[in-house]
Amino acid sequence: MSRYKLAKKSSKLKERKRKILLFKIFLGAIFVASFIGLTVWILHATEIDYSRTAIDGTAVVDKSEVQTIVEQILSGSYAYIFPKSSALIYPRGVLEAAILSSLPGLQSVKVSTKHFSELDVTVVERKPYALACPPQQNPTTDGCFFLDHDGFLFQKAPVVSASAYVRYSDATTTPLALGTKIFPDSFPSLVLFSAKLESLRVKVSAVEKNADGDYVFTLD
Repeated sequence: MSRYKLAKKSSKLKERKRKILLFKIFLGAIFVASFIGLTVWILHATEIDYSRTAIDGTAVVDKSEVQTIVEQILSGSYAYIFPKSSALIYPRGVLEAAILSSLPGLQSVKVSTKHFSELDVTVVERKPYALACPPQQNPTTDGCFFLDHDGFLFQKAPVVSASAYVRYSDATTTPLALGTKIFPDSFPSLVLFSAKLESLRVKVSAVEKNADGDYVFTLD
């Protein structure tokens, strides 16, 4: 008889523990659901109105191109729940990198938020230093690109019969391409040498790397 009572008492104890465990799981589920719901509400409450992005610093680059990239990056959500456009979790680094890689005319990009609802994009455009042109006898700028002080080709140059910029060309490589560098290893040295010539009142109008790999300077 005592064994029966002991077994019955043990069974009730197990049932009680099971109910306590289920109650804890229930409370935990409510807590997690409430936390996720509150988080989603906060993120939606801090969503950026990126349709009215403030874009500063552009003179040549079209603002609409920057706006399009902003909308592409910030649309959608993480895990179909958390909005990418929330000022608290928006992918700032990804956005800055996307703008820079898509628009070679920009040297730097800084993205920030204002009042948790507005997006500010401040850019610095590259400035033309010289021209990168295909090897040719014709002195026009047809097929030329503007390049900055680092030799980076960032913008197609307009076709004109003459230009105040020094022309750089390379007969040893493939055709010029936007977003690349001309003479990546030797360009700084060429710029320095040209500057020394300029200091001696010798104007350099063109620098060409010929088929033999030699640099030929054309002087005015």
